[in-house]
Amino acid sequence: MGKAAGVSHAYLAIASILEIAGLVSAALSNSLIDRNALFQHYYPLSWLPIITPLVLLAYLFTPWLFHKIRPTLDLISPISMLTPFFYHLLFFLISGLALALLGILTGNINLRPDSALILNSFAIAWSIGFITPGAPPGIGIREALLLQLLTPLSGEGLALILVLLFRLVIIGGDITFYAMSQFSPSKEKTWP
Repeated sequence: MGKAAGVSHAYLAIASILEIAGLVSAALSNSLIDRNALFQHYYPLSWLPIITPLVLLAYLFTPWLFHKIRPTLDLISPISMLTPFFYHLLFFLISGLALALLGILTGNINLRPDSALILNSFAIAWSIGFITPGAPPGIGIREALLLQLLTPLSGEGLALILVLLFRLVIIGGDITFYAMSQFSPSKEKTWP
């Protein structure tokens, strides 16, 4: 659609790179909500506080780098990159809250002082599933990581049920939004 609208391949590629960098940096930042609980239950992720600021800085200064490589591209300030970053951060926070709410409603998760782990577990599982090559949208990898991260909170059996229910909620949401987009009485958009 972007090409049909006259947007160059370079701008489309840059937009994709910035979106990926924004999502990964927001997921990593969100995963540090309660890092003490995270490291207590899953020590191999202790590298997150080291890499997260580096990924965030790389995201904020990527437009500057693109401008240096290709001066004809518009220069975007790092401050303006914070708006999409906060939207991505909000996505991961709401997803973590939805997972926590599902766990509470089904009785699969008992709230304890270390329950903040459930808020950052989705972000961790999403980001690792996203960057894993050959895994279409992280399917399987995301669930395996969620299972491993949620097991300390509820035990393996209840965590497995929660992970499968959360996958069903995600699929249900995708189907609902697709149906809404197909059957909504909106006009077809024309590009200038």
